[in-house]
Amino acid sequence: MRVFRSLDEPRLAAEGKPVALAFGSFDGLHRAHRALIRRVREQAQALGGVSAVLSFSNHPLSVLAPPYAPRLLLSPERKVEILRQLGVDVAILPEFTRDLSHIAAKRFIHEFLVGRLGLRHIVCGYDCRFGAGGQGDGAMLRDEGRRLGFTAEVFEAVRGDGAIIGSQLIRDLLAEGEAERAARLLERPHELAARVVSGERRGRRLGFPTANLEFSEEYVIPANGVYAVWVDVRHARYGGMINLGMRPTFGRLSYVPEVHLFHFREDMYGEAVTVYFLRRLRSERRFPDAEALIRQLRRDRANAQKALRAFAR
Repeated sequence: MRVFRSLDEPRLAAEGKPVALAFGSFDGLHRAHRALIRRVREQAQALGGVSAVLSFSNHPLSVLAPPYAPRLLLSPERKVEILRQLGVDVAILPEFTRDLSHIAAKRFIHEFLVGRLGLRHIVCGYDCRFGAGGQGDGAMLRDEGRRLGFTAEVFEAVRGDGAIIGSQLIRDLLAEGEAERAARLLERPHELAARVVSGERRGRRLGFPTANLEFSEEYVIPANGVYAVWVDVRHARYGGMINLGMRPTFGRLSYVPEVHLFHFREDMYGEAVTVYFLRRLRSERRFPDAEALIRQLRRDRANAQKALRAFAR
């Protein structure tokens, strides 16, 4: 898969192959996004051409209205990896900028989609908006396509788990701790990259050694509580459980995610890891003493191992 990080880079029109394009934000690359991308790959195959995805490395609201920008479900790097797994030929992931927001929708269609890409077919979501002032939509793409020689398809809403599947729905589910429902709609567990930081080593004294993690606030962090997780560390995957919250039992309230891995006992300080949230086991709560906490941690471990077995099937 070829990857372009700027709108100035691709010159697919000059290569002479017809291009079928998926256009959207694609944050999360969830079930509905995957269905749309499958459709683009089918069209590219029918045309004997190239399947391409045009998205952005950041959310447009992070530029247009930063206070309203949502936290992201995927990093740009991970988005590229998943697009490659989905069999896309070309990924175009520029940064959304203030200058880009001022480009008129019709100019964008004429100069970039047709002029640079050689567009023959485009698929966008039912809620697609683009161009200065959000004037571009599926209807405009259809109209301009009739004039300029490409076809446009507006992908209807995809439903799952009793709701229309969308990135915001998945963010809302994670904010409620619904990690399993989010995983069904994502078709994989929600994941977060983290850095292991120094801690008080209290977990080791309790018989449950933990690593303290630092997440970027740019990405969706699930609701507080205890979760069954997979963790990728040093090119291997381990099962475990993580507590997200304020650690109320010991009095000093501070938000520090703590992960306990079941079959890993080495020091991870400074390591980069990836955490996959499988199932929320319980909410965070305060225990009267360390012994009560240890008893609960033993129950959490048994429940986490059960969840890990379920996801392994």
